[in-house]
Amino acid sequence: MKEVYRDKLKKGFQRDNFFSCGSLCILNHKNLLKLIICINLFVATFFVMFGYAGMESLITHDNNRIDFEHYSIELPTNHEWMLAKLNKEKESVTLTKRDNSSFYEIIILRQRIEEYEVITAKRMKSWGAEQFADFYRAAEVTNMNLQGVMKGMFVLKNVVNGEEMIGDRKYYTMEYIAENDNFRQKAYLYLYLPKEKYNYDFIVSIYSESTFEKTSKPVSLKQDFIDTLTTIKMRQSAHAFNYDALTTTLQHGLSTTEDVRKALGKPNGSGEFLYPNDTERLIVWFYDKIMVDISGGKMNLQQDILMIFFREDIFDGFLWYSDSSKDW
Repeated sequence: MKEVYRDKLKKGFQRDNFFSCGSLCILNHKNLLKLIICINLFVATFFVMFGYAGMESLITHDNNRIDFEHYSIELPTNHEWMLAKLNKEKESVTLTKRDNSSFYEIIILRQRIEEYEVITAKRMKSWGAEQFADFYRAAEVTNMNLQGVMKGMFVLKNVVNGEEMIGDRKYYTMEYIAENDNFRQKAYLYLYLPKEKYNYDFIVSIYSESTFEKTSKPVSLKQDFIDTLTTIKMRQSAHAFNYDALTTTLQHGLSTTEDVRKALGKPNGSGEFLYPNDTERLIVWFYDKIMVDISGGKMNLQQDILMIFFREDIFDGFLWYSDSSKDW
């Protein structure tokens, strides 16, 4: 019976093709763009079980460190976890483990809000971390109801949102159970937003434990997941200056020239700026950093330019430009 059910689910998944782990999907419904998160773990489990079977590799101390462009991570080497999928471009990694009738999965990926060309994306960048996490979790529940519950695939229950400190990082969490007559899955979603506000990217981490034997309770390997999260190291911004201070530390109309100097350092130059039809000149501080690489037989120029405007020695605004794609 279990083999027949697995085969039915596999064929159903291949036909419907609605799994899209770790991506933001835009659904056009009555000409309205609705942004929802597609991380349906109940369906994702079957994709990994069937789609990656035979393609996994055992995680050892020789291959457990993964270096992405914006973060690094060390994968667990105990309990015979397998590396099922690694995507350097999307900065995502999927781990799996099978144990008799149980199946375990860990997914970790980076997402960028600015990737999505919708009006709401611009507004979402200004949200606080908790507000964004609430939206993300609510959208995830909505998606599971649309993609799973309403299609009769499973029942969703015991959905609980929370917060958890892992080291010095705050994670916004969600746990739930999805089950039907033949299958039961308990899953945990952990969201990490680097800043309290004005986030442009964030880390999505998921752990799930599933079984075809509803009467049996799988041994939890969640601690492996938590230990993995403690190894995540975010890379410094590719910009040459502390641009985060422009929207966090410094306050428009309040911060002084000394505040700016403490946050950004000594400027490379200064001058004045006059708006058209304005009679008051603004003081301008100028920061720049240029890097030239002539290796490989051609010149590669990278530069960061930042201008800070003051009105009567009070921070009044800024303008910045960067074509740098790598760390300084």
